[in-house]
Amino acid sequence: MFWLVFKCILAALVAYFVYKVVTIQLQIWRLQKQGIHFLSKYPIFDTFKILKYVKQSKGEDHYMKFFYDDTFGKEKKTIPPMTGVCLFNVPTVYIHDPVLLEDIYVKQNKYYTKHQSMTLKTKPLTENGLLAIPTEHEEYPLRRKSVSSAFFKSKVDSMSKVIKEVTLEHIARLTNAL
Repeated sequence: MFWLVFKCILAALVAYFVYKVVTIQLQIWRLQKQGIHFLSKYPIFDTFKILKYVKQSKGEDHYMKFFYDDTFGKEKKTIPPMTGVCLFNVPTVYIHDPVLLEDIYVKQNKYYTKHQSMTLKTKPLTENGLLAIPTEHEEYPLRRKSVSSAFFKSKVDSMSKVIKEVTLEHIARLTNAL
């Protein structure tokens, strides 16, 4: 009786593992059809590679730098506009093209939905601010409209000069203190 139960549990675990692998691979194929280049031949195993790069980086550089150096070479002349990686068996897309990012965040923002993890991570920092509420929330368009005027190009240009000056002053002060 024990072996029968053990075999049933083992069969259920194998079936679940096969199901997860197949559904992840189907998601990857769907993204590849949309023109997203995955960085390895078997994206399901990318997590192991990335963990190796995290250990190699030792917190000094971003681990993805090592991943891209290994995949595309140090010159990085051939990076496609979008690349895909499987992080802990979740297909993740990295966008490298500023034109695409502008299109997503500026022109198509009303269709862009924030990932749930983004709202969970920013909620302790911003309480009920624009970053913490989901895009589908009824107050999101009103809050975005009230804040967006502060980020017009002319205002951001003038703010960036002040931010640069203050940052350089702080760097000089910290350098002198050390």
